[in-house]
Amino acid sequence: MQPVADPRIRAVVAMSPASVMFTPESLARITVPTLPYRAEDDRFLVPRFHVSWLVQNMPHIRGASVPLASQFACMDTPSMPLMSPDGDVGTDAPGFDHSVFLEKLGLNLTAFFERVW
Repeated sequence: MQPVADPRIRAVVAMSPASVMFTPESLARITVPTLPYRAEDDRFLVPRFHVSWLVQNMPHIRGASVPLASQFACMDTPSMPLMSPDGDVGTDAPGFDHSVFLEKLGLNLTAFFERVW
């Protein structure tokens, strides 16, 4: 496959990204500022196979780690139960404050994009 670049993409934030399928060479070619978020308790896209893979193969980036966060932490709180193999996606781990996290996330994303643009 030919490498594809899109000049319109000037920065990337990836929330619990699926990334183990990318080769080290393809990741090394990514030059736009990138901020991957690691949901530490993600049981679907296990961080050591995904976010850690990005950070390992893109030495110019650092990931942000979110303690007690699951795969669905970056979503808004659903208005009704949404069942998954891991239970209701709207249920947070004890000690994880979803609304506080989303508020901080909004501030952090704004700061990241302002810094890199």
